[in-house]
Amino acid sequence: MSPPPAHEPFLRAICEAPDDDAPRLVFADWLDEQGDPDRAEFIRLHIRLAREPDAPGLAQRCEELFRQHWARWGDELPGPPGLWAEYRDPQPPVLPLLFDGDQPAQLDTWADCRPSLGNWHRGFSATVYIHEFIDPLLSWTHWIAEFVPVWRLRMVNVHDPNAVVLCISRLPFLKKIRDLILPSVGLTDDAALALASSPYATGLRYVSLVAERMTDRAGRAFAESPHLGGLEMLHLLHNEFNGATKALLRARFGFGVHC
Repeated sequence: MSPPPAHEPFLRAICEAPDDDAPRLVFADWLDEQGDPDRAEFIRLHIRLAREPDAPGLAQRCEELFRQHWARWGDELPGPPGLWAEYRDPQPPVLPLLFDGDQPAQLDTWADCRPSLGNWHRGFSATVYIHEFIDPLLSWTHWIAEFVPVWRLRMVNVHDPNAVVLCISRLPFLKKIRDLILPSVGLTDDAALALASSPYATGLRYVSLVAERMTDRAGRAFAESPHLGGLEMLHLLHNEFNGATKALLRARFGFGVHC
């Protein structure tokens, strides 16, 4: 799956200015001209909803349009559906038939996934998922970076979270990510240090990790990182950092740090 060629110039412009609504509205106008009024309406209303979250009827209309059309809109996203939604079964079985040699097969379909409007923002998918293995993301990173204004990365049931975080820390793609969420898995110091020292981590605003396997060495790396000055929220939960490390983290990130 990939975006229609005619959409590519508009999507590229949106990704080049992800915080600007103007390219999104230009695309909506073009969609109207091309006979796709529902997609155009969704983009306009979803932008308005981001500005006016309590506006009467807006959320309901956006949800209605999304439910009617998510299958078609989802098919225009690059890569397999598992990149764009959680599995319906939170822990899908890993069977031998799921593998081709040493590589995990991409057997997921939209029937396997649970699309959610909560993963979209201002008319476009904003969340990319890693389920179990990072291979699907690596295969489609270039397309996603160019054509989807993502800013949230979620990892679910990741087979080797430390290897995944080490890999992500080396990817320029990380520059697009503001929210990095890795629930229920403890990272090692090596993975934490790689993330804290990544020159691509400068866009991160919200990081949620389980820190039960990290030592004070990792905590200090976050506190002293030259790349994480934009962090607004840092969750390093279930750890055993000493008082000095916690003080360093709180001095750096204030009330936004939870450790």
